[in-house]
Amino acid sequence: MNEIDIAILFVIGMSLIYGLYYGFVQTIGSLVAVVVSVLLAFWLGPIVASLAMGNTSISESLASVTDAFARVGDWDLANTPVTNLTEGITETVIQSVKLPDGISEILRNNLNSRSFAGEGILTVNEYVSKTIVSVAFEILGFIIAFALSYAVISILLSIIRQVFKFPVLRQLDTLIGGAFGLLRGGAIVALLTLLIPLLDTVIPQNALEAYLETSTLLPYFTNLGMFIKIATGGS
Repeated sequence: MNEIDIAILFVIGMSLIYGLYYGFVQTIGSLVAVVVSVLLAFWLGPIVASLAMGNTSISESLASVTDAFARVGDWDLANTPVTNLTEGITETVIQSVKLPDGISEILRNNLNSRSFAGEGILTVNEYVSKTIVSVAFEILGFIIAFALSYAVISILLSIIRQVFKFPVLRQLDTLIGGAFGLLRGGAIVALLTLLIPLLDTVIPQNALEAYLETSTLLPYFTNLGMFIKIATGGS
């Protein structure tokens, strides 16, 4: 067990305590708010990301923070037109940039399909930069959309609870509240893991790898397919 596992247990533990303290009605409402907010984030996230991408200064700052321009390393390889790439050269690019698995897979797909050709992006270096920045915008857009949706829904549920007095389940109220608190905590952890590939891109290589590889609990909350779906705008 390492620091990541401790952080996971802390989040789930706090959600469990929340469920035990507030009981079934409020905790199930909070869990529903999480689920609905995730669904809304799939719809609103790409919109938020698109609006943010329109800001050139934000895009340039994000490219700088993620070190997108310097990752390829080899000058000739970095300036190779993507139209000249073979399968072998593409794999060389993937190995050179050393991105987290989810982002590497997206980069591979972008290179193979020439995804940004219509935007005048032509070289390997530009594709690496555009891919990292696009993924960052999509993930952050999803998280922001989720947070805003969750805040609004939570306020609405709070108003509803004030207007309508829901019955308490007596002995079972605390127990069921705790169970739904666990589910809520697990969902929150799963959402937070979406940020790990971005952190792994920003933090110097190998600084985070040891923690990720030795975490016992993290694999239970990560979903590569879900990350790729969100990072590509749900496509």
